[in-house]
Amino acid sequence: CSQIAKGSIFNFTFQARKGSEEGMPKNFLSLPKVERLSPAQKECRILVAEDNETSRNVLVLLLSRIGFKVREVSNGQDAVSLFREWTPSIILMDVRMPRMNGFEATRAIRNSEGGGHIPIIILSASAMEDNRIEALNSGASGFLRKPFRENEVLEEIRRFTGVIYEYEQALHSKEEE
Repeated sequence: CSQIAKGSIFNFTFQARKGSEEGMPKNFLSLPKVERLSPAQKECRILVAEDNETSRNVLVLLLSRIGFKVREVSNGQDAVSLFREWTPSIILMDVRMPRMNGFEATRAIRNSEGGGHIPIIILSASAMEDNRIEALNSGASGFLRKPFRENEVLEEIRRFTGVIYEYEQALHSKEEE
């Protein structure tokens, strides 16, 4: 039933079967946890542009713990400025930010000296396919939907930068020897 200024209530039923782990694609199964960057890995700088303080802190803490050099900003305009002065290896760019959104900041970085080759991964809470398309049209290298898993972020960083990780499982095997 619908009511003006109050919304609508919808009900539906469906039949579902219990799934099994065997039926899941391999990438949905538990992956080994990234422990840190390989000691042989040269410095990798990550610029995190995210206006939500909690989300920004989670990313900064995760990436710093792994061994990345991380700097953070809370709006697109500061992301463009910091890119020009710090030259990060990769940028994680939220879409919705004050002063300049992630799409505008990505375009500005792409038009800056040295900005044509920097990997930029757009982060968005929107589930709309249009957002992913707009991100890629703005010049982004990749796109991640929020909320994302730790492994998703780290895999995208590895894919675009070639960083080498050490994994928790591998470290435990070495300790047992």
